[in-house]
Amino acid sequence: MGRFRAGALAASVVAFGGGVAGAAVPRQADTGAITGSRGVQLISQAPGGGPASEPVVSQDSRTARYVAWTSQAGGGRNVYLATRARPYSTNGSPWALGSVRLMSAGSGGAAANGDSYGPQINGDDLAGATCLAFVSEASNLISGDRDGHADAFVRKLPSGKLRRVAGHGAVRQVAVDRRCEHLLYRTASGVYRRTLSGGATTRMVRGSVDDFAVDDQGRSLVYTRGGQIRCSTDGRRFRSLGAGTQPAVSGSGKVFAFERGGTIYRSERCGRPSAIHAGSDPALTLSGHYVVYADGTGVWTTFINHVLATCPAPPSAPSPSGHGNYVGFVCADAAGVPQVYLVYIGPK
Repeated sequence: MGRFRAGALAASVVAFGGGVAGAAVPRQADTGAITGSRGVQLISQAPGGGPASEPVVSQDSRTARYVAWTSQAGGGRNVYLATRARPYSTNGSPWALGSVRLMSAGSGGAAANGDSYGPQINGDDLAGATCLAFVSEASNLISGDRDGHADAFVRKLPSGKLRRVAGHGAVRQVAVDRRCEHLLYRTASGVYRRTLSGGATTRMVRGSVDDFAVDDQGRSLVYTRGGQIRCSTDGRRFRSLGAGTQPAVSGSGKVFAFERGGTIYRSERCGRPSAIHAGSDPALTLSGHYVVYADGTGVWTTFINHVLATCPAPPSAPSPSGHGNYVGFVCADAAGVPQVYLVYIGPK
């Protein structure tokens, strides 16, 4: 959980099998040499194309209703949201792409005047996916944004009102808990936890950190500072896990993962970490039973240690759904442009 790594909203919806604003998008795009054992589909079908990055799959159990990502379609960075096509079951059945929406459009139909990035979606076994959070440097997403730096933004899903949350200085990264009751954000002065209903703010980490991840309760946290990993379980005192980058934590808050020297490490309850496999970009399911990671040619899982998808170029940024039925990831397409794909694992 919590990994960071042009026109009006209504006019930027692409309905598959039809099209809006002259943009007809096929239901099944050609994935070329990018393969998966149960099928891979292209998700980042934003109008205008462009490089895509930072995929995140909603954590709503086996439903995985949404996939969000950052796209450079049109030049600047924007956040897009793909919605799963109906009808669908909640037992981990194959995923079909329904529509794509631009979520970081400027107010009143104007193009955003700054970059937006770092999307995060809430949800767990008990709470559906109800909000999307992201960082934006734009000042025209809503009226009255005059602080001159990046802020956190939260939008109720599927197409609710956008809310700006000003941080303690420029916001660099965001995360949300399972019910979207709390927003966590990172600035130069630390990592903060904001209660969205009342506005109360608590600083969870003092001082600048390079990256952080948080569980679905918004309490177990892991961060990187100066090449060192530190973690806390359920709000307890932070403990060192040693050198590393790319921190991740399970939704349960009991399992942590990170990368060190080209190897993935796993720790339970901030205990002594153990090496599990060569790779990078670790991510965890809600329970933490499975670690998903990338290596030079594929996206892998520690569930019976097998490859989920293969790419002709090194993949990156794998993001599993809550139970690991689906995994989003980035891989270059036939033209060498990074795109977001979703691989179906099965109804486990």
